[in-house]
Amino acid sequence: LSPDYQKSHAGKLLDVQKAFLRRMLRVGSRSIVSVLYTETGVMPLLTRRYLLCVRYLAYLLSLPQSHLARRALNAMMVLEAGNHRSWIRELREAGANLGFVIPVLDVLNASEQSVENHCSAVVTAMETDLQQSTDGTDKLYLIQGRNEPPKGKTGSAKPVVSCLRHYLRVDIAPHRDALTRILLSEHLLAVERLRWSDHAFPSLPRHRRLCRLCGLDVETPEHALLTCGATRELVDVR
Repeated sequence: LSPDYQKSHAGKLLDVQKAFLRRMLRVGSRSIVSVLYTETGVMPLLTRRYLLCVRYLAYLLSLPQSHLARRALNAMMVLEAGNHRSWIRELREAGANLGFVIPVLDVLNASEQSVENHCSAVVTAMETDLQQSTDGTDKLYLIQGRNEPPKGKTGSAKPVVSCLRHYLRVDIAPHRDALTRILLSEHLLAVERLRWSDHAFPSLPRHRRLCRLCGLDVETPEHALLTCGATRELVDVR
């Protein structure tokens, strides 16, 4: 296994993963990247590939000293101890390219248990980074601080950073797509559309992105679906 010690190594694969997840969620190419993973339960590709390499290290450590693969690992440890470039250094550089801070893995003194603990710490750091990305933007206010309902009939809802969300299990595709676009701010309402500048029209602050029908409140999904009473037709549909 070759670590991605340069980001360009898996760049095209990462682009394919993001494009596939965006197509699956039916969101645009400018959608926030973190939701591609928090809403589907799919692990970011760089993190997944790094963990595969680290778990391969655990496999090498489990081999007897007489095994050729273990001898190769021992030779790489000698190179690392002498400050020479090796697979071990590339593995460390791959960890630094993940986009979030992870604990340093001391390969020269590693054991199967310490490698497993490192993998758990990487997953925790990844989830923390995804949660911070979600909580750090007002675009995703509808999915901040939420609890995920249990999969079975028993149990209580609890916070889950990344999983296949329950609204993605809606059977009717147009309904599922509409829910996804509302929750991820991929809709055409003013609160989102007027966020961006468009030719001669500058971006407007949130409090000025008023409803196109009543002009009394910000045109958010909850306003359009639940409270706006500007037209009788809208009220009857509701």
